[in-house]
Amino acid sequence: MVFEKDTDGKSAQVQNHQSVFTTAQNMGDQNGERLLDLRVDTAFKHVFGQKVFMLHLLNALLVREDKIADIVYNPTEALPAYNLGKKVIFDLKCTTERGEIFIVEMQYNSQPYFKERALYYMARTLDDQLRTKDKEITDAKDDEERKKKWKKYKLDPVYGVFITNFRLEQESRVIRDVVLCDQLNEGKRFSDILRMFFLELPSLTDPSECDTILKKWIYVINNFRTMEKMPFTEEFQVFAQLREKAREFNLTKEEQVQYEYELRNFIAYDGGLFLAEENGFKKGEAKGRAEAEAKAQIEKLETARKLINEKGWTLEETASFFGLSPEEITQY
Repeated sequence: MVFEKDTDGKSAQVQNHQSVFTTAQNMGDQNGERLLDLRVDTAFKHVFGQKVFMLHLLNALLVREDKIADIVYNPTEALPAYNLGKKVIFDLKCTTERGEIFIVEMQYNSQPYFKERALYYMARTLDDQLRTKDKEITDAKDDEERKKKWKKYKLDPVYGVFITNFRLEQESRVIRDVVLCDQLNEGKRFSDILRMFFLELPSLTDPSECDTILKKWIYVINNFRTMEKMPFTEEFQVFAQLREKAREFNLTKEEQVQYEYELRNFIAYDGGLFLAEENGFKKGEAKGRAEAEAKAQIEKLETARKLINEKGWTLEETASFFGLSPEEITQY
């Protein structure tokens, strides 16, 4: 998103921001059909909730000969183990035919401690496996079966795929592949039970840098809505299929309403962050930036409450969507 300055340094930014949504509404392919912004939650779930695209993305991640042949989509809600615990709602969750579990998340808005949140999602998924096996042991009919209780720790691998519309750190990295390693043993992998991929959309802007199928996916997700012509289709037919499926008229009526709402809020979020950074840097003081961030936080809370009051979202769904705690939303 580009904001141009005029002589007073502000009015052109604001005018440009106000026109961004109108421009986004008019974008489409050569037939005038509006393409989805795959960075928006509803669009992302709509597309990757279809096996053909999810399988292609997961196999691009793993780059192994024994490709994933099939997946089963799982419930995206993880209930807490105790009454006051936090319920977690994933964007998408699926299990392969070999029992591998994949959590797939699209995160548009930057938020602090996102790496820690991702790790928490992984831990919750591992814990869910243990609780299931604990119940199986409790229901065992004899002591011999109970002696097998230690086998419950033979867990299925959990993979996290976290696609971000922001950079995790100052150092730009298109792909981060995080595993458990032993630092005192030449960094050799310690366990295969947990693996996290972080895909940073803003870190890949040039299609000529797309030397792997995974980078091609990253580039397409980031730029899909504004593409006049779909790249990489000669090599991978899946991108031609994507062009056909990821159009707004393929959404249900409920999905269209939700998608438009999210798109407006994300565009407003982008513009608000830009102006907040500009104002903070112009003042040259931490105070200016802190005030701008506080204002952005208030606006986020107001939007969250509108989703609950006007759109019928649950408190837990809204908190997860905005990276807020339920207490933050309800405290005022």
